[in-house]
Amino acid sequence: TIEKNFLLLNALKKRKLDKHFFKKINQIEEEWEKDTPQGIQQFYNDYRLKEMRFSHPNYSLVNEQPVSIEDLITQIDKHYFAVKLYNTLCLYNNQNYVVNQDKDSNNIVYLIPEITTLCSKSDFQKIPQLQLFSELMKAFEQNDFQVYPKLKEEFLNHLNVYKRKEKNDLLIFLSHACYQNYKLGKPNALQELFELNRFGVEQGLILEDGYIPAEPFWGIVHMGCAVKELEWTETFIQKYGSFLPKNQQTDTLIICNALLTFNKGDFEEAIKILRTIRFQNFLYGLYAKSIQLQCYYELDNYEELFLNLIRSFHMFLNRKDAFADGTRAAFSNFIFFCKQLQRAKHHPAPDLTTLTQQIQEQPNIAYKAWIKQKLDELKAKNPSLH
Repeated sequence: TIEKNFLLLNALKKRKLDKHFFKKINQIEEEWEKDTPQGIQQFYNDYRLKEMRFSHPNYSLVNEQPVSIEDLITQIDKHYFAVKLYNTLCLYNNQNYVVNQDKDSNNIVYLIPEITTLCSKSDFQKIPQLQLFSELMKAFEQNDFQVYPKLKEEFLNHLNVYKRKEKNDLLIFLSHACYQNYKLGKPNALQELFELNRFGVEQGLILEDGYIPAEPFWGIVHMGCAVKELEWTETFIQKYGSFLPKNQQTDTLIICNALLTFNKGDFEEAIKILRTIRFQNFLYGLYAKSIQLQCYYELDNYEELFLNLIRSFHMFLNRKDAFADGTRAAFSNFIFFCKQLQRAKHHPAPDLTTLTQQIQEQPNIAYKAWIKQKLDELKAKNPSLH
């Protein structure tokens, strides 16, 4: 409809139907004021409409509130700032998980400090997208997400201004904020992360062109298990598994069902499920080996397999160049503490005090909640050693 309106305006201009041209512009502006189209692209649409009015040869003959050059500059700035911040947030978020293989790209981001400063001034303060994007940008740059409650509130209060994809991406950014807070030991961070996922499912935001990408699907299942919402998670897998892309569906459901089975306490069955996966997705290799290592720890008479997996896991992690440094470090720390827990488990007098201190001082550990749970179990068995 928007593009049809612009085509109609161009046709009216060519036919020199000036009265109808300006009347149509007024009509469009009134419609957009009553029901503003969603998405940051609308900033550019507003600019185009103002520019068409301003550039019309007979604009000065029309008795209307004038559009000035300053108005055009301000409007195009709104669009530029929003697009610049939004896409830079996508870049920053991606860099947290995978390495950019484009060696010609230095990931240089210009003008971000200036834009975030301007967004806190003048008329830009009244624009919800610019406020949220700029606050998110500051948090990403400083790797400090203490403002998460404010970010979430701003997102939910102005949900209607965003397009579906923008909502989905913003949920991903907010999820990253929760995860960083969780690594720092912030209370309720995991529960907040689960609530974001559940909100995305309830709002239908997880579907893209009738499909659910494999990584968000896995993330939802992983978080549901982490907060022990196992019934909800099982229902989610059953209801939405068929929406996964066909070429990733089998492996994704295997890894998700293995994780669910592990969290139900059926460790041997989880191992059996994992044996059928082909690891087409290298990240699934990380997840599967992590689940398998936890299963071996939980079961008796698996010590040799546990140690063999420790060695192969290290090799797998270090030979994959695609892993971002933060991801590699998180899983390296996970392997290290699994090994320490295994030693303490079979030691007659384990040094649990030192182990506790090491875990507390290391914020970047994959599956940290499980690591701390196993440590607490060892402490309960050895009350005099900590």
